[in-house]
Amino acid sequence: MNWFKRRILAMREVRNWFFIRKTIRTSKKVEEWDKFNLRSGYVGQIYTVVNLRKEDMGEEQMVQRMKIIQQIEPLNTYLESLGLSEIIYPEIVKLEESRSWLIITGQCGFIFLYGD
Repeated sequence: MNWFKRRILAMREVRNWFFIRKTIRTSKKVEEWDKFNLRSGYVGQIYTVVNLRKEDMGEEQMVQRMKIIQQIEPLNTYLESLGLSEIIYPEIVKLEESRSWLIITGQCGFIFLYGD
């Protein structure tokens, strides 16, 4: 990737980051933000915790992930209505010793800046 193309991609990522921050600030005042129990970080990430039922805890981890993805479908629809679905992605992390999963949605990052 040449120098000019990397700079264009970097500017696009910075523009997306400002859009995410602005959207998070305005959305915090909306009732749906509290409905999904969303929190935000300083770097433009959105967090929430999803709990599985006790019956689902005996399943394999891949099946548990599928059930989590089904549970966050309304959240994805909400993020799509905000215009964030194309520039952020969810990361699903299991919290140890509990039935809870942490959902972190954030920007892809500046991977392209370092390296060829």
